[in-house]
Amino acid sequence: MTKSNLADLSWQLLTALDHVHRNKICHRDVKPDNIIIRSRGESTNNKYSETTESGFNLTLIDFNVAVSTHGGPIDGDFGVKEWSAPETRSKSTYSEVSDMWSYACVLFFMYTGGQEMFEGGPIQETIEQKLGNLGKLTVASGVKLTRNEIGCLRDLLGNLFQINPDKRLTSA
Repeated sequence: MTKSNLADLSWQLLTALDHVHRNKICHRDVKPDNIIIRSRGESTNNKYSETTESGFNLTLIDFNVAVSTHGGPIDGDFGVKEWSAPETRSKSTYSEVSDMWSYACVLFFMYTGGQEMFEGGPIQETIEQKLGNLGKLTVASGVKLTRNEIGCLRDLLGNLFQINPDKRLTSA
């Protein structure tokens, strides 16, 4: 997959999440297993999918555990640990911004050729270690990013992997 295709798919997933979040829905299960990528020409009638210049169509699926946030923050432990924000595994409340942590996990997975961001260990140390090695990880996956592109991706992921959800980037 080219870096142009990866950037386009990243944008499509962000656009899908923005649509969901604007409708006050928290997906709660954003991960590669819940994303379908089709080549252009394959039909889809899903309002959560988008076709762009790359020729790929991304669809966010599996809304079985999604919840409305019209009533305010959500509570309760939920999500697959490796893909879920820290606040979804604690007694605190969470909202749509928790999906953005999962979005960052998916981006990391895509740009590193299928490597999961979190496989155990302290969260903050893992973030620092893996983002510090991002250039090596992307090269190993076959994605040829410039030094500037690696820096931009590192900054984006760093702003999405904020432990404090109030400091995390949103889909808007």
